[in-house]
Amino acid sequence: MKTKTHNARALACALLLALGIMLGSCQVGEPEQVTPALINKIEVNENQVSVFASRKLEPGAYILPSPPRLMVTVENAELGKGLPLSGGPSGTLIKSWSFEQKSIKQQQGDEEKEMKIAQLSLELSQNITYKVTEENSGFSVGLEEVKKVESSTRTEKIEIPKELYPQIQKLSINTEGQPTGKAVVPIGLGDEKEAREMLKNIIPERAQAEKLAPAKNVQDISYRSTEGTFEAIIVGDGEFGDYKLMSLDKPLRIVVDFYGVKSTLNKEVFLANSGKIAQIRVGTYPNKTRVVVEIKGSQIKDAREVSLQNKMIIKILF
Repeated sequence: MKTKTHNARALACALLLALGIMLGSCQVGEPEQVTPALINKIEVNENQVSVFASRKLEPGAYILPSPPRLMVTVENAELGKGLPLSGGPSGTLIKSWSFEQKSIKQQQGDEEKEMKIAQLSLELSQNITYKVTEENSGFSVGLEEVKKVESSTRTEKIEIPKELYPQIQKLSINTEGQPTGKAVVPIGLGDEKEAREMLKNIIPERAQAEKLAPAKNVQDISYRSTEGTFEAIIVGDGEFGDYKLMSLDKPLRIVVDFYGVKSTLNKEVFLANSGKIAQIRVGTYPNKTRVVVEIKGSQIKDAREVSLQNKMIIKILF
């Protein structure tokens, strides 16, 4: 009887030991590390650029004005061996192009991790409009000339009804160039010209005084930068009505909370890579969606927002 009991206990101990080894090797709870996408081919044909990779990419793009360049940044991607890193003119709009491998450090919880970045730079012959299309295995960029307005219609003025953008706000900035916190002050009449300038690239061809249904989702975020300014453009599926503009410090951040709105974006971090802006982050909460523009440094000259129908522009001056 004692021998059987001893054997049973030994067998149980062996099973427990084996189970412990198996569980230890599983690394339960460890986050899965996504390997960088491999960019293995680029085609430049006339005014079209196609980039091919081992999987779908999510590029971000912005224009630098002087000299005009289109910058396309791809997170968590690396350039393959043998991939050409530069090329000459193509079509009427591309003077030259180059690919560059970069890396950045990101804070993930208590750890700082390095992410590989692939950046495509297109030197342009003139100002352009562009469209970035995500493909199953890469992305493409189509370029078009900015259409000139004929002299007969150049003087035609498109009126933007005031009811389309009832909430124009700016943050108060102290004498040291720092936002004073969460206080938001209404703009004066002298700022209306600035608001119209901000809106000129997103107003419809014929502005109509139509109130849209309230937004339920944030659908898209893009950005553009020029020397001394940065603009984030937020697009919803309806009109942004209940929101709050504010600032936070350490690090300096410009924040907009959209109450009663969710996010359908396919990512939460947008690397603006503009020199003055670290990144744009999106956070979702039970009762709101928060968009955060994180600034490098602690000083700005001005920050304001203006909305038109389903679009909002946050403009920061340095």
